[in-house]
Amino acid sequence: MPVSEFNILGDDFLSQTRENRREREIAINDFLDAHYFEPAAFPDTKIKLNLTVKDGKFIFILCDPKTEQEFIHILSAPSFKKYFKEYADICDGYRNAVSGGTPAQIETLDMARRFLHNEAAEFIRDKFKGKISIDKETARKIFTLLFSMK
Repeated sequence: MPVSEFNILGDDFLSQTRENRREREIAINDFLDAHYFEPAAFPDTKIKLNLTVKDGKFIFILCDPKTEQEFIHILSAPSFKKYFKEYADICDGYRNAVSGGTPAQIETLDMARRFLHNEAAEFIRDKFKGKISIDKETARKIFTLLFSMK
């Protein structure tokens, strides 16, 4: 069953640049639009998903709105450091190439960005294994969201 509601809790600590807010909004809307997110704790149940960052941890708070039962899954934010740094560097290079690079440079950077995005998505899937079933596209969307929250 799908996530029926997705919120970021305490987003006042997040970077509030227009670009970061926009990235988060797009990531949440993309996630809600199409995803496969099946928590083992709530099979076949529409859930509410809250996400926050606290003490270097991404905290996923899943809630069954009918029973108000919660399940919490935590991912260590530092474990994403390598992915976030490389992804930011590639995205910066891509933006620079779009404004003045060759089509070959743009394509190469876009391929590198997609490769790293896929690698990070697999990392997320491994971290969720046994607790939350997600497909590759959903994991990519979650990486985008986590990256926007760094």
